[in-house]
Amino acid sequence: MSRYLPPACAFLSAALLSAGLTWLLVRWSGRLRLVAQPREDRWHRKATPNTGGLAILIASACCYLAFCSGQYRVTAICAGFVALLGFLDDRVQLRPSVKFAGQSVAALVVIASGVVWRVTPWEWANLALTFLWIAGITNAFNLIDNMDGLCAGVAAIICGSRFVLALHNGNRSGAVLVAILGGAALGFLILNHKPARIFMGDCGSMFIGFSLGALAIASPVPNTRAFVSAIFYPALAFVYPIFDTVLVSTLRRSAGRPISVGGRDHSSHRLVSLGLTERKAVWLLWALTAMGAATGLLTYAMPVGVLAVAVLLLTGVTVFGIFLATFPAYAIPDTAPVRAKWIRRFAPNLRAGVTLVVDTLLAGVALLAAFLIRWEDAFTGPPVHQFLGSLPVVMGFYAIASIGFRTFDSGWRWFGVRDMIALGRCAAAGSAAGVLALWFLGIHGYSRGVVLLCAFFVLAFTAGLRLLMRVLWLSLALPVGARRAAVLGANGSTALTVLLLQRSRLINTTPVAVIDPDPAADRVHIHGVTVHYAGDNAPRLLRKLHADLLVVSSGEPFTGEHRRILEQCREAGVPIEQLEVGMREWKGDLCTAEAGRHAVA
Repeated sequence: MSRYLPPACAFLSAALLSAGLTWLLVRWSGRLRLVAQPREDRWHRKATPNTGGLAILIASACCYLAFCSGQYRVTAICAGFVALLGFLDDRVQLRPSVKFAGQSVAALVVIASGVVWRVTPWEWANLALTFLWIAGITNAFNLIDNMDGLCAGVAAIICGSRFVLALHNGNRSGAVLVAILGGAALGFLILNHKPARIFMGDCGSMFIGFSLGALAIASPVPNTRAFVSAIFYPALAFVYPIFDTVLVSTLRRSAGRPISVGGRDHSSHRLVSLGLTERKAVWLLWALTAMGAATGLLTYAMPVGVLAVAVLLLTGVTVFGIFLATFPAYAIPDTAPVRAKWIRRFAPNLRAGVTLVVDTLLAGVALLAAFLIRWEDAFTGPPVHQFLGSLPVVMGFYAIASIGFRTFDSGWRWFGVRDMIALGRCAAAGSAAGVLALWFLGIHGYSRGVVLLCAFFVLAFTAGLRLLMRVLWLSLALPVGARRAAVLGANGSTALTVLLLQRSRLINTTPVAVIDPDPAADRVHIHGVTVHYAGDNAPRLLRKLHADLLVVSSGEPFTGEHRRILEQCREAGVPIEQLEVGMREWKGDLCTAEAGRHAVA
C-alpha cells in the first residue's frame, strides 16, 4: 500500500492545483487579452483563453518540487524551457523554424545529459532516434491539440499506461512523475472538455509532449527488455499522436501545403466531417489511444506472444488512416504533387501494390499466430527456428497466390461474397504451395495444425480488414447534413433504391426505413434497412422514425394502398421525392444526381 501513496498524493495534488489554476485563468485571461481569436484555419468560433498550458506547467512544477525534486532534473528544466517557448508562440506567433530550433536545443541538452534510446548496436543511430523521438512527440502533441479535450485526454491515458509500467518495474520516481503529469492534464480537462472554456495552447501541448517523450526513454525500463518491446511499446503507447502526425504531414505535403501551417484537416476534423459529433470523435480517438496503450503494455510483458496483436493493430490503424485520407479537407490545387501526371497514371498500380503488401504482411502475422497457438509456452528453440526459416517462404508464396488470384484488384468498399471466395482460394493455394516449397527445401515434419491455422488466420485477417473498411464506409462515410429518408414499398425497385441511397454521396440522402401497407412485410430487412408496416397513419410513423422525406422508387406499379399513403403524406406536408431507376437511350447529355430524382407533384 505504501508504494501507491506517494503517486496518489502527487496525482491528487496536481489535479486539484491544475483545476484551480485553470479556473482562475478562465476568469482573468479575457481581461488580460490572453485569448485565441477565431481563424479560418482553426476549429473554434469564438475568442477563447489559450493559457491553460500555464496551469498545467505551474501545477506540474509545484508538485515536482514537492514530491520528486532532483529526479530527471535536466529533463524537467528543458521541459519548462519548451513550455515557455510555447507560451511565447501563443502570444507573438513565432516562425516554425524558430520553434523547431528551440525544441532541438532542448532535445540535444537532454541527450547530452545521458538520456539515449538504446535500441540498436550503433551509438550514432541511437542518438538520431532519440532526437527524432523527442522532437517528433513534442510536435505530435502540438498537432493533436485541435479539438476540445482531445490532447488533454490523450495525455492522461498515456500517463496512465506509463504509470502502470513504471510501478510494475519498481521505478517509483518515474511513477510519481507521470502521475503528476496525468493529474495536471485531468485537472485542466475539467474546463477543457466540450464546450471548452479554455485551451492549453502551445505552452501546454509542447510541455506535455516533450515531457512524455523524454520520460518514455529516460526511464531505464525500455532499455532492459528485448528489441521488440523496446520498439513496439513506445510506438503503441503513443499510437494516436504518431498516427495523426503522419497522416496530416503526408496529406499536406501531397497537396503542396506546408506541414507547419495549421488547418482543419486532422483525423478529428475528418471524423466530424463524416457525420460524427465532436464529442463522439474525441471519445473514439481516446479509445484508439487506450487500445494502443493497453496493447503496448501487453507487448512489453510478452514481447513475442503479443507481437501478432500489435502488428494487427498497427495494420488496422494504417487502414483507418487510408480511409480518412479519402476525404480531402480542402481543395487540392492542380499544381500539388499528388496531381502530377505520373502519380495519377501510377495510382491504380500503387493502390494494388499497397493492398498486396498489406496482405503479404498479414500472411506473416497469421503464421506467427499459428505457431503461438500450436506451441504456446514451448515456442522456443526449434519451433522458433522453424518459424523464422519458413516465414519468408510462406509470405512469398502467398504474394504469388495473391497475384495469381488477383485479390488485390477487389475494391474494399464493395467487399462481398465473391471476394471472400477468392481470398479463401488464395489462402488455401498459398499455404499449400508454401508447405510444398518447404518440403523441397528440406524442412520436413511441419505441423499440420500450423498449416491449417495459418490458412484460417490468413483468410480471417485479410477478409476482416476488408470487411472493416466496408463497415467504415457504411457507418461513417455519410455527408454532413444528410437527409433521413423513408422509402415507400417493399419490392425489387425499393431494394435498388435503398442500395443506391446508401452508396451515393451525391444524393445526400440516407435510407432509415422502408414503409409498406402489407403487414406481412413488417420487420423484414432490405440491405440492412427495416421495413415498417405503415398502418392507418403513415405521417405519424414517419415522424416516429425521424424521417425528413418520403422517397418513391420507379419501376414497379403501386397499389391503391400505396397511393393512399402518398395522399396522407402529401396532405400532412411531408416532402415526397421520386428516384428514377431505369435505362434510356443516351443522347449526349450528362446526368447528375439532381437529374436522377425529382419531387412528386
